[in-house]
Amino acid sequence: MTATVTLSGSHREHAVRIPNAALSFRPPPDVLDALGQTSDVPAMLEAEALDHSTSRRVWRYNGRQFMPLAVRTGLTDDRWTEFLAGPLRPGTVVVTSASIANDSAR
Repeated sequence: MTATVTLSGSHREHAVRIPNAALSFRPPPDVLDALGQTSDVPAMLEAEALDHSTSRRVWRYNGRQFMPLAVRTGLTDDRWTEFLAGPLRPGTVVVTSASIANDSAR
C-alpha cells in the first residue's frame, strides 16, 4: 500500500523574498583585494547591527564595492527567506556569488 501525504507549513501571501544564497554569501577575500576594498568584513558587519535573533546579512554591489546590509527575516524554505525589515525594497539586487574572472581564456 502507498499513501501520499501533503504537509503544509506556514505560508504568507505577498511576502517579499530574499534568495537563501544571498543570506549565506560573504565576499571572498581575493575579490575584495582585487577591488581594493578592505577585507575587514567583521568591522563592516558590526557597523550594521540589528537584533541578533532575526537579523541576517545580505550584500549589495554598487559597481565599486560590496556593502553589507542588515535585514530582519521571517519564514524560510529551501530556496527563499521572507524579508521583514531593513534597507531593501522589492526589486533591490543583492549579491549571491562573486569571483574573479580569468581573462587568460580570451
